[in-house]
Amino acid sequence: MTKDGGLDALRNDLTDCLPRLLGVALDQYRAFAETEPPEDAKGFAAHQSACKAALAHVEALLKLRRGVVAPTPRPEPVLECPDLIAEAEAYLANLDEREDDGETV
Repeated sequence: MTKDGGLDALRNDLTDCLPRLLGVALDQYRAFAETEPPEDAKGFAAHQSACKAALAHVEALLKLRRGVVAPTPRPEPVLECPDLIAEAEAYLANLDEREDDGETV
């Protein structure tokens, strides 16, 4: 992004990089969440905290997509974990379908 590009340049940059970042965040969350948590209390708590942080990252990327890339005038809904993951997967799947149809994303 150029310094003089302003909000439009930021939107373009985010539109270009958000699908990749969201895909990486989802993959990393899944990989981490699917590992067995440590048996000791301290390790288990750290594992749970890391899972929550990964979901917060996915949520932040979705908020960027909704607020900057595709602004909507409605208030942000409170989403549960399965809803966050489903929304992210649907967004990425829609991009894949559009690219398969030859559409510029």
